[in-house]
Amino acid sequence: MGQHHTPYPVPEELDDVRLRRFFDYWQSGFVSCLPPLRRDFDPLQVRDLMGLINIAKVVCSGDRMRFEFTLWGTEISKLYGGDFTGRYVDEIMLPTDEGSVQDAFEFVARNSVPHFWRVRVPRPNREFASYKRLALPYRNSSGVEISHIIALMIPDYRPPSHPEKRLHTVRP
Repeated sequence: MGQHHTPYPVPEELDDVRLRRFFDYWQSGFVSCLPPLRRDFDPLQVRDLMGLINIAKVVCSGDRMRFEFTLWGTEISKLYGGDFTGRYVDEIMLPTDEGSVQDAFEFVARNSVPHFWRVRVPRPNREFASYKRLALPYRNSSGVEISHIIALMIPDYRPPSHPEKRLHTVRP
């Protein structure tokens, strides 16, 4: 990718080696302190993580922002009971989930910053107690605006012993 600049330190919250590696890979694509271009995302560099990755295309209509999943990882499909590739956040999330995902993705897209959150999953039909998600902005080919958000989602199968964290922005 581009000339390496490190505008963000690795946050303590990224307590999983896969999250840290994904974050480092993203940072390796920075050029002049700007997030990497979408075309620079190489799945072969994070092959072992692809089943846990979602790619959402930013779709703007006036002031409204929607997020269409162009990739929904196979491991995430197993956890959620379906492949949501081609669907929008507001079409697949439960009302309680949609706001937090929609708000987080909007924040990432509007501010060109990464976002980490850890959320308890209170649904008894899920195999996991919580998940950690790191959402990262990628620019369009002109390099001007954020066109995609690529997120890594790590399920945590242990009973939740941590407080829920939402809308935690990684800061430089």
